[in-house]
Amino acid sequence: MKSVSLALQQAEFCAIVGPSGSGKSTLLHLMAGLIHPTSGKVLFKGLDLNLGELSIRKLILQEYIGLVPQEVNLIRYLTARENVELPMEMMGVRSGERKERALKLLEEVELLDRVDHLPSELSMGEQQRVALARALVLNPALVLADEPTANLDSGTARKIVDLMAKERETRRATFLFATHDPEVTELCDRIMTIRDGILQDASAPVAPNVELEPLSFFTAALFGHLESRIAERLCGRTFSQSEQVRIFDTSFQVTAPSLEDVRFTVNEHSHMRYRGG
Repeated sequence: MKSVSLALQQAEFCAIVGPSGSGKSTLLHLMAGLIHPTSGKVLFKGLDLNLGELSIRKLILQEYIGLVPQEVNLIRYLTARENVELPMEMMGVRSGERKERALKLLEEVELLDRVDHLPSELSMGEQQRVALARALVLNPALVLADEPTANLDSGTARKIVDLMAKERETRRATFLFATHDPEVTELCDRIMTIRDGILQDASAPVAPNVELEPLSFFTAALFGHLESRIAERLCGRTFSQSEQVRIFDTSFQVTAPSLEDVRFTVNEHSHMRYRGG
């Protein structure tokens, strides 16, 4: 990853697209707490997932973030209902409530007639729906889905995506997909591309001119000497108008004056301008 900066808002339906090996799954695994960043931060509602009390971090990851992995990883000797119940059992939810909530979720994903079937007795599409129900059973604020339609035919894939879109509306959860599938991206509010570890918002315009105003000591002459290195730090990133970024231990306010859009991206063709006294 190279200076990846990504902020998600509540109830967004977002996709990250890019070639195999570009870092899509790695980014989702960082956000799910499955791997730790060597630098930088992963923040959930302002809390750093890799710092602080272990009990709080585990609670956030278990209760507030749901993961639909590329390989559904259902427990082969548990039924569909028991697989959905598993996260609740780990959280100490009592048996009666576990069963009630699992059955409700399986009804939502249209599998009420398959609740007592083992994974080996389910189709790939049905297994994916069980995995979705399992990810949603603790009512997470963020659902991370890694290639959720990769092993499905187009009709089944569309059903899975439509179910997720429905859950977004009813639960106000945020969904982030790593995908190649146009069935997924055509329903997304925002599409980001990743290539060679650089993330760029494909739905935001590229800023032809970017103005940087230092909020602490930094001279125009110093900016001129370091412009190429500053541009390298900004390239591939998405910003909101007047967003602050820290480079070389100095805070800069970043603005794209020629664009009316609130969000914009910076690429190798964006021209950097120093603004300030």
